[in-house]
Amino acid sequence: MPDFHFKQFSIAHDRCAMKVGTDGVLIGAWADHQNPVTILDIGTGSGLICFMMAQRFPDSIITGIDIDDDTIEQAQENRQKNRWSDRITFTRTNLSDISSVRFDLIVSNPPFYNGTNTSGNAQRDLARQNNSLPPALLFNKVDELLNKNGSFCCIIPREITEEYETLANKSNLYIQEKIAVKGNPDKEVKRMLLRFGKQQVIPKLGTLTIETTKRHEYTNQYLSLINEFYLFA
Repeated sequence: MPDFHFKQFSIAHDRCAMKVGTDGVLIGAWADHQNPVTILDIGTGSGLICFMMAQRFPDSIITGIDIDDDTIEQAQENRQKNRWSDRITFTRTNLSDISSVRFDLIVSNPPFYNGTNTSGNAQRDLARQNNSLPPALLFNKVDELLNKNGSFCCIIPREITEEYETLANKSNLYIQEKIAVKGNPDKEVKRMLLRFGKQQVIPKLGTLTIETTKRHEYTNQYLSLINEFYLFA
C-alpha cells in the first residue's frame, strides 16, 4: 500500500488497523483550541492527527498514544521521515496509565463499536471496538488530564451522540460545539464533530456537508476546512 501524501507530510498506514480516512482528516482539521501548548491524540493510529496538529499549531508539543504494537511502530517511522519530529512523541500505552500531566487540547477518533460488531480481524477490532476504550473511561480520563480551559474534540457516529453527552456531563465535561456532518445534501447525518470543555456554555451548532450532489465534487465549506492538507484542495 503506497503512502498517503498530504501537502506538507506523508503517512504510511499499511500496518495500521485503521487507514487514513475522512473521519481522521475531519477531526484533525476541525479540532481547535486557542494556542494549545500541549496536545494529546488518543488512539493515534498512523499518527495522522498528530501531524495535522503539528502543522496547524507550530508552538505545540504533541503526544500520540495507541495500544497496538505495529501501529505505534509505524507511527514512529512516520515521525522519523516527516517534519516536526522534535515536537511529536508516540507511545504505546493505555489511556488509563497516563497521569500527572495536563493537556490544553485532547483529540480522538475513538473506537465506537460494541463487542458484537466484529470484522474478523483482531487488530482492526481492537481499534474499532469500544471495549478497548469504554466511553465512560474515556471521559473520566479526559476530565483528569484536561486543563481547566482545555478542549476535548472527537468524531463519532450521530446515533451515539446523546450517550457521549450524558457520559461527558457525569465527568464534568460539557458540550461546547457540535457539527453535524453529511456526505452530501441528500444524505442523512452520519457523523458528529463534538467539542467538550469544563465550562457550561450555550453550544455552537452547525452542519458540514462534504460533497455537492455530484460525486467527488466538494463543497466550498469542506474545501475551506481541508485546504491546508489535501493535495486536491
